[in-house]
Amino acid sequence: MNCGRISVQEAAEFLMMDKQTIRVMLQSGAVDWGIAFKPPGSTHYNYVIYANYENGEHSVIVQNIFDKSDY
Repeated sequence: MNCGRISVQEAAEFLMMDKQTIRVMLQSGAVDWGIAFKPPGSTHYNYVIYANYENGEHSVIVQNIFDKSDY
C-alpha cells in the first residue's frame, strides 16, 4: 500500500476549494475522508486526512495535521 501525507493545503488544491472550506467540512463531519478534533485543553483543531493511493481503497495510516499557517 502506498500511503502519503496530505495537508489541508494539498487537499484544497486537489479539490479546487479553499483551505477554510476543507477545515469546515472536516469539523462538521460532512465528509468521510478525514476528521477534525481539538486535543484536550486546546483551542485549535487538528486535522487528519486519509490518504487514498491504491485501488480506490482508503488507507488508514494518516498524517495528523495542525495547520499553523493561518495563526
